[in-house]
Amino acid sequence: MTVLDTPTSAAPGTVPEPVGPPVTGADCLMRALEAAGTDIVFGMPGGAILPAYDALLDASAIQHVLVRHKQGAGHAAVGYTLATGRVGVCMATSGPGATNLVTAIADAHARSVPLVAITGQVPRSLLGRDSFQEVDICGITRSITRHNFLVTDAHEIADRVLEAFRLAADEEAGPVLVDITKDALQQQVSAPAIQYTPPAQRPGLVPAVPAIPAGNHTDAPLTPESVTAALARGSERPTAYVVGPGGHALWAEECPSATAGPTGYAVPAALGAAFGRPDLTVWAVTGEDCFLATGRELATGALNGIPFRVAVLRRDADRPQADLVGLAESMGCVGMRCTTPSELDAAIRRSGTVQDRPVLLDVVLP
Repeated sequence: MTVLDTPTSAAPGTVPEPVGPPVTGADCLMRALEAAGTDIVFGMPGGAILPAYDALLDASAIQHVLVRHKQGAGHAAVGYTLATGRVGVCMATSGPGATNLVTAIADAHARSVPLVAITGQVPRSLLGRDSFQEVDICGITRSITRHNFLVTDAHEIADRVLEAFRLAADEEAGPVLVDITKDALQQQVSAPAIQYTPPAQRPGLVPAVPAIPAGNHTDAPLTPESVTAALARGSERPTAYVVGPGGHALWAEECPSATAGPTGYAVPAALGAAFGRPDLTVWAVTGEDCFLATGRELATGALNGIPFRVAVLRRDADRPQADLVGLAESMGCVGMRCTTPSELDAAIRRSGTVQDRPVLLDVVLP
């Protein structure tokens, strides 16, 4: 097996002969991820990708974050990348598992965000036969990735995965997809001798420093601007903001510590950012529709003890679509409703004392 040293300015050198007992293609995948410096994979298992999950149990350097939905895995990986500057990794099974990553892949492509998506595929003998959960994910994502690979031979897995990392993180950064057939993941081959130098790490988000508290605003009505100002005033640590679409995204364009994305982006991206940068306070600022699309990832944060925070802004005249406070609490999080500036300030102060789970603020504007 040939696995090349991949600095973009260096020519491939001599690769040592593979040594040791045979391994599976799934083991090759994990060794390649470890060589690329991957420490977190966001994903959800399924039939075609299960061999990779078996190998993941032995990959002690890699933490797997089991999301509630595959779309959440993609957005979380993007949030991780933007917060840390490292290449985010998401993983899903074939068919609907892979297609649920497409929105996050398209978002990463539009913003040139380094991302590697690993998907399982039906066995090689079943390709092109409309097999159960067979989807041509390479065809689907061809226009929204820097490149994608269909791998049908275990001997090629490590090469293709490491090439994906090189392509994702070079000057024309963007998402790369590696689709691997189930039989290739199960195939036994000689252990790869990997020589790989990860590309230089990109800079992550520049966090906002805590703002100096201003005067008393308890009598003023809540507005989107006053909410974001209150979040800044109430922060005791450097803070990053993950923002949903619409009017919130306009604020993000003016805030270097904020990143905005499509509907469903805010909560899982904040989750990924908080995983990658536990030194930061991470706020998701979004509307009710965006929250309801992927708010289930609050449960992922609660199960992993990740204390990111969510502010859902909605108008009092709008009929609430759900009891957001009750929903957050049902997933093991802290939920608070805020209708006045004083209530908002008190909730923000309380959120700073919660360090073992997410916090949701249901912020009701006039």
